[in-house]
Amino acid sequence: MLSESQRGMAEISAENFFDLKHWQKIQNLFAEIIGANLWPVNIQGTPLAAPSKICTYCSDLHSSSYTSTRLTECALKAFQAASQQNETLYQCQHLATYFMVPVKFRTETPAFIIGGPLLLGKRETKKRYQHLCRKLQVDSETFFDWITELRIYSHHGINLIINFLKELNHLFLSEKNEQLHSAHSHPEPSGSSLEQYAYFLANSLLELASQMVGADSGSVLLVDPSKKSFFIQSSRGLNQKILKKKILPLKESVAGWVFSNKKAILIGPQSELQVPQSILKRPYIKSSMILPLQFQDRVYGVFCLNSKTENDRFNEGSLSFLNRLGNLASAALARSVLN
Repeated sequence: MLSESQRGMAEISAENFFDLKHWQKIQNLFAEIIGANLWPVNIQGTPLAAPSKICTYCSDLHSSSYTSTRLTECALKAFQAASQQNETLYQCQHLATYFMVPVKFRTETPAFIIGGPLLLGKRETKKRYQHLCRKLQVDSETFFDWITELRIYSHHGINLIINFLKELNHLFLSEKNEQLHSAHSHPEPSGSSLEQYAYFLANSLLELASQMVGADSGSVLLVDPSKKSFFIQSSRGLNQKILKKKILPLKESVAGWVFSNKKAILIGPQSELQVPQSILKRPYIKSSMILPLQFQDRVYGVFCLNSKTENDRFNEGSLSFLNRLGNLASAALARSVLN
């Protein structure tokens, strides 16, 4: 049974909470990045935007009459677990996992973002899947094609996705929702809280991307316009000598080259050298991906990932993925700390 405040928030979320046209583009892009379907629903389970269908739904195993505007049975059960039992993860009868991201407005949760299906930890044995197919009366060949399509994530990986989606949702609320915030004396963060917010966002981006490509180290470097240099906003696995500097020169570095040329680059065995040899000063790094954090025509910094081995996941496909992820983070960072 919904409380009076929940019913009121449902009306707000359905009509005003999302900038649906803008959110749909962001949702589709992020769904493609993580390789799982995404869609927002209100507290009654009604979709607020069209689902981003990246992989097959559980219902496709049983029927070819899927309609993209309704929730699948498994996703609906996942939503019920989230809204009624406060569960973040749900494993359906097909042994696939769905995750739920609560959309917060002040102290209320008027909507959820549902993601999935995906696999948690690993695929089960073929014997267990065959047993499941017999139990559910599902064609095993169709099932194996479906289960192979799903991406595998650890608990940590799914939590990174959930946290990143929470931040994206916060940053892409509709203009009317911001007015509602003001009307209820709920001001936007400022000063030190903005800096903490930007740090959290940058760190979420770095952790998520590092896990996906298996990076040994990485950093988010933002530009200090007054000093014409980089400062380390977030880092992972960097040498202590580099961290102690805090401020890095804008020129005569790979990051500086990427910043000046506004061009993402791949350095490693699967790429041709695109930067001057003289600025490659860390020979122990065998593979790197560096891309500009750009929003509209302005570059706010660079995002770097490195590997000490010839990592085959450092490739053009991964660079494209990071570039799209970086585009979302760039808009967020621009709004939260640098504008």
